Amino acid sequence: MGRSHTVMGGVTILAAIRLETLLMRFPRFIHALVPAALLVGCASGPSIDASTPYQGPGLRVDSQPKVHHLVFTAPSPGWGVVIDRTTETPGGERVFATIRRPNPRFIYPQVVVEQRIATSVAREHPIEVFVRELEFDAEGSGAYSPLAPAGVPADAAPTPP
Repeated sequence: MGRSHTVMGGVTILAAIRLETLLMRFPRFIHALVPAALLVGCASGPSIDASTPYQGPGLRVDSQPKVHHLVFTAPSPGWGVVIDRTTETPGGERVFATIRRPNPRFIYPQVVVEQRIATSVAREHPIEVFVRELEFDAEGSGAYSPLAPAGVPADAAPTPP
């Protein structure tokens, strides 16, 4: 008697049957592995260089009526900003953003450009922003630096714990 290999939600029925069999035979072992796997998955986070505040082109937080926005003042149209992730902390939420330099193969007008990007953080929640600046084609690596709070010069910004 053959088993069906019909795809059902990205998982074959055969795989679902094998998983169910595993859960029935080794319930204690599986229940012990799940929390350990979740801890390992959550242990990795972005690398933060708290010793050096962000020193790149202008970036600030603008608290709109519903959510916080990041406002990036780029020196030319080739620059870009993206939010990589948002994480909750006991004191509020952290937003990690990447700023990419322009591709040097292209010519850009020397015009200051303001880019706005909405975060998922409600205005009522405190926000910490960490930024890294990468080349246009760099892989997603590099440490994030804290953004100085509004009205505080970058060289006088307190370093988070």
